[in-house]
Amino acid sequence: MKFGLFLGTETLAGQSMVPRVQSLIDQTRAARDLGFDCVLAGQHYLSYPLQILQPTPLLGRMAAEAGTMALGTGIVLLPLQHPVDMAEQVATLDAITNGKFIFGVGLGYEKEEFAAFGLEVSDRVGRFEESLEIIKRLWTEEDVHFEGKHFTLNAKPSARPVQNPYPPVWIAANGHGAVRRAARLGDVWFANPHAKFSTLAEQMG
Repeated sequence: MKFGLFLGTETLAGQSMVPRVQSLIDQTRAARDLGFDCVLAGQHYLSYPLQILQPTPLLGRMAAEAGTMALGTGIVLLPLQHPVDMAEQVATLDAITNGKFIFGVGLGYEKEEFAAFGLEVSDRVGRFEESLEIIKRLWTEEDVHFEGKHFTLNAKPSARPVQNPYPPVWIAANGHGAVRRAARLGDVWFANPHAKFSTLAEQMG
């Protein structure tokens, strides 16, 4: 069995983020010294009355304290990202961690977040699947030509991750359909922490 630490990245809006960052540095050091296996950070936007530290720059800082632990996103709201940017950010973090990065992704659900990005919640599954396909191809192919409903791309990839073929993809999923999607597209099902054991047992099937 392996153990990980999920970083609590929220503070009240209007407060300085600096003390929370220092607290997370201290927690990461403690987890390292206690023999934990990984540290994860999640993502939300515009979460008033809270403010939330964004995971990719935060995990870059935590890499200096992590030792042999893996670092990962738990999770990135993939439909709100552009796949080219996300592919290169994760490749950079995989280099910073010397091939110990975990790419955790999910759909998201907050209508306010999608509206702020000018996106529709109803498009989240399509954007998620297209983004993940593009990201994987940017990490593994010499020329990427893609034309979908949400993204069009013709590119020669540049930044590549250290891990071959790419970092493990953990997909968050709650409902039965989402769990099937995670099994089809990901390496790990990131299970809902609020689900009943009976539900999880059924979904494991």
